[in-house]
Amino acid sequence: MKILHFCESIARGGGIASFVANLTYEQAKTDSVSVCSIFQSNDNIELSEDIVSYSMGKTKLGFSIKYPIRILRFLRKNHYDIVHI
Repeated sequence: MKILHFCESIARGGGIASFVANLTYEQAKTDSVSVCSIFQSNDNIELSEDIVSYSMGKTKLGFSIKYPIRILRFLRKNHYDIVHI
């Protein structure tokens, strides 16, 4: 099963980032797991080799119409079974 976890940022020090990291470690034991962050960060949490990490590369705060379109294209291209946002 292919699972994708979306989060705003995978930067260190965040509760959501540590939750997603712990969840992906457990799921990576049995499934194919990927993590995608919307914002680009230099302080990423170290993930295991079994977990694939993607970044949309957004650097500025605020809404931009191109990122929902990029996310939709990314989801259509990779055909995930479960998407956790």
